[in-house]
Amino acid sequence: MAFGTLAIDTLSVSGNIKGTAKSVDTDYIATGSAKHFVWFDGNTSNEIQNSLNCASVTDTGTGDYKPFLTNAMSTTFSVLHISTYRTSRIKGTGSGTSMTATNAYELDILAGTDGSTFSDCEIGASLYGDLA
Repeated sequence: MAFGTLAIDTLSVSGNIKGTAKSVDTDYIATGSAKHFVWFDGNTSNEIQNSLNCASVTDTGTGDYKPFLTNAMSTTFSVLHISTYRTSRIKGTGSGTSMTATNAYELDILAGTDGSTFSDCEIGASLYGDLA
């Protein structure tokens, strides 16, 4: 069975939600959604708990991690958002504005202002931009 291209301008929810009809412009889905996310446990084996477009996460040192994407971004200038689940200060490559390659970026989880690294936390990261 062959499949063709399905072109849709707007997705609509059947019925009303809280009294208001809801719809989503498909351009938002294509350009405004995260193209990658990962949530992993940096405290143990870096096991990925949940992800989209994430091939793996490599532990490159205490508090230092390198996620690899399954499908590369079109440029290294993608927006990176980072969060942690523990009390820690976080720093991403270029303050979260650039990557080391179109298919990878580095995370340095810092314990405080002294610059010491911290690995006892769960880490979440997402990328926004265009896929290659």
